Amino acid sequence: SISRAQIGQWRTVRGVLGEPKSVKGGVIFPLKDETGTISIVLWDRRVPGSERDMLRAGASVTVKGEVGEFRSELQIVPGNARHIQAE
Repeated sequence: SISRAQIGQWRTVRGVLGEPKSVKGGVIFPLKDETGTISIVLWDRRVPGSERDMLRAGASVTVKGEVGEFRSELQIVPGNARHIQAE
């Protein structure tokens, strides 16, 4: 379980991807596990579109990234495509 106390720290989470949402400069996937849902933010400058296009809703993945917060919602921001592993 990720908490606000971990903002700025790197964490690894595992779960199932939900439907992606395009945002300016990237894509956000919800990631759901037994503890809840967190947003995985894939910025264009860190994870190229060709890498993101291989991810699908329903896929089980492990993601390593920095814990952040946007509009009171926690999120994980991977540093690059190697930080996302499909299972």
